[in-house]
Amino acid sequence: MKAILLVSVLACLTLASYSQARKIVVNCWIIDGRVNYGHLGALLPDSIKANLLVDPRQRFNLRDVGDILLWLEQQGWKLMAVDAGTNGIKGNIYPNSIYILSKDIYLDDAARVLFLQKLESIENKK
Repeated sequence: MKAILLVSVLACLTLASYSQARKIVVNCWIIDGRVNYGHLGALLPDSIKANLLVDPRQRFNLRDVGDILLWLEQQGWKLMAVDAGTNGIKGNIYPNSIYILSKDIYLDDAARVLFLQKLESIENKK
């Protein structure tokens, strides 16, 4: 009985601590084999930026979009959408489609507030 009570208490504490984690969803896109992170370099803290904003084409000399997608998937990025251009009557897909990916990152409260302030300042400049 004590073991069941202990396991249920630990499960509740685990769920409570997980629900308090602040996650932010960030996006990138791939066009012509180049990964574009947008303004993420200006928004993220340096500790996260170094590991998150990697250009696989430059660092590992990957040229094929399939290899770049595979590498990003192994880093935790998820494919969200493909904007495939069409050609001609039958709608053949060009090889230079646009791939949109997303990733959940966890920030503490201070880093999250700073992230949102920087994002607001970028939007206000537009």
